[in-house]
Amino acid sequence: MPDRPLESFSRFNYLLRPSKQVERKLFIEALHRLALGNFRIHEYTYLGFGSPYYADFILFHKYLYIDSMICVEKESIPRRMEFNQPFKFIKLKMMPVADVLPQLKRGAKYIVWLDYDYLLNTEILNEIAGFIYLLSPGSILIITVEAEPRLPLDEDDGEMSGNQREDRLFQILQEQLGKYYPGTIRRNLIARNALPTFFSEILRSRLEEQASKREGLQFFQLFNFKYADGAHMLTVGGMLGNDESAKQLRNSGVYNLSFIETGSEPKRISVPPLTVREKQWLERNLRKSLTSSKLAFELDAEFVETFRQFYRHYPTYYETLI
Repeated sequence: MPDRPLESFSRFNYLLRPSKQVERKLFIEALHRLALGNFRIHEYTYLGFGSPYYADFILFHKYLYIDSMICVEKESIPRRMEFNQPFKFIKLKMMPVADVLPQLKRGAKYIVWLDYDYLLNTEILNEIAGFIYLLSPGSILIITVEAEPRLPLDEDDGEMSGNQREDRLFQILQEQLGKYYPGTIRRNLIARNALPTFFSEILRSRLEEQASKREGLQFFQLFNFKYADGAHMLTVGGMLGNDESAKQLRNSGVYNLSFIETGSEPKRISVPPLTVREKQWLERNLRKSLTSSKLAFELDAEFVETFRQFYRHYPTYYETLI
């Protein structure tokens, strides 16, 4: 059997994933817009999976002014988590997120980001149901899952053929997700270009179904993204609310933001790798009609349009000595 897989925070620096960083900034912009609709975002409690980098916590405190935060980490790395804790007001919970649920305050409003680094499964869907049962109207619930059609390492003995791996993955997804999908799970749904939409449909259905079990509660979808800083990832999220929440959402203008997606097809976040000089040139010329022939350097037309969409959220990295 293969060795136990490394957690994603041991393989990637969460602060240096450009598409993920764009996603964080899109959340921040949307939440700022919600604040215009009289949602008191700065008074919410943020609950997320911090990892030793605490990337989301740092951004959400500095740009959303949230200072009530709960960081959940189930891996046995308490000293590392405590050593890297950026703010003393963050409550660190070294336990599975399901064990944190009973500790949440009824009536309080939360922003919950369940940022998983593995495929959608029954455990995740059950945890989603648990949060929907407890969260008060006006709370935000966001779920991220891996959407790469590959076997988990603990399912792959290293000697399987490509077809055997595909057969086993298909079997796992049927067993785990079959009863949550309204149609028949066919092989074409687990292809690399189709899996994000397949997972999106299941998550949307689960969120709407569980919300409808509480009187007057609805799920208002705001986010549906797919991106890849390595493995393909999918994020679906929005607000749990009532009729009053629906009115506030409309008044906030959040639906006017170009990246808000209420449908089942995920929006793609993809940022081209650019030098600082290339980024600055594109920003100066954004208002022009930029075809590949009009650029000062070689860049695919698709990348130009992608940059136009996300230039305000585009991350720039520098090396520095601290």
